[in-house]
Parts: sequence; structure tokens; C-alpha cells
Amino acid sequence: NEVDHALAVGTPVAFDVGLMGTIVAEARVRLVDLDTKDVFFGFTDISPNTFSVQTDVISNNGSTTLTYAASDVVGFYLSAELTDDEDWHTVYSGGTTSAETDSTELDVDDDAVAGEWQVLRLELAVNGTARWYVDGVLVRTVTGAVSTSVDLSCMLAVEAKTANIELMHVDYMMVEAVRDWTI
Repeated sequence: NEVDHALAVGTPVAFDVGLMGTIVAEARVRLVDLDTKDVFFGFTDISPNTFSVQTDVISNNGSTTLTYAASDVVGFYLSAELTDDEDWHTVYSGGTTSAETDSTELDVDDDAVAGEWQVLRLELAVNGTARWYVDGVLVRTVTGAVSTSVDLSCMLAVEAKTANIELMHVDYMMVEAVRDWTI
């Protein structure tokens, strides 16, 4: 209930795409409302222990321009501050493909609907290719979206943009990866 304060569930920084792919993360979520919040679900090189979506992962200019705070990030992003404030966006930075900063190019035209459950799924292949799915439908594929050598954490987070209490219901969050036996 404080501006730019987040609540997240996640893993330690422990996933190496090149050694542990294909890595799959999936969550079933429901937002009570779509106002005054940021939501992030995906992977980043930032630990979920003490972080802010806006300060540490990704922020926007209040319309269509994104700024990546984390050097490595790939996932779903929804922000009440974006022009298209109800759509899921497929964000990425840190791989061999240049990060897209225009949110209109990342909008998957699949609105989150207040009070309705959605399944978000992200697959990261060993070559850095990312695939985003919403409710079982492939909505985007980007080759080289993510680094194949930087260790990442997986997190699901909601952050208040005002002093309101923000809610996100989570039915489950699942992460699967190949075990790296070389370490």
C-alpha cells in the first residue's frame, strides 16, 4: 500500500539458460482490478528478495516507452501507466536481439480482465529463444531474447503505483529446468 512497493514470490538467482534450458515458467493469475499497479512475471538477474519492479526491473514513461533497469530480463509485463494499460506485454533485454523499448511493439493484444484467471507461460530455449503463451496460445517468439550465460531468478510480482493496496491472486507458479550436473 505504498508507492512503488512490490510483493513477489520467486526463486534465487540460479537458472542458466544455456546450461539448464529449456526452462519453463508458468503461473495462473487473477487481478482484482487493473488500476494503479505493475505486474511482472518472468526471469531477471535481480533477486526477488528486495526489489521494486520500477526501480530494479522495468519502468515506463507513462505512455509507450519502456526502460529496462535490469541488464537481463524476459517475461510478461502489465502496467496501469502504459497507454495500453490492460494488455500483457512481452518484454526482453540482455540477449543477442536488441531490447524493444516501444511498448506498442510488445503488446500481445491479450487483455488481462479484472476478476478472470489467466495462465501465463514462458519458455526459454538453450539458444536464448523465448516463447510467450497466454492461456495456451503462443503469442510471441523472439530468437536471442535472453542471455544464455547470465544466471537468472524467476519471479511473479505485483507493485503498487499509488498508496492503494494492490491484489493479485495466484493459483500456482511453476518453474521447470534441466538440472546442470556440471557444477
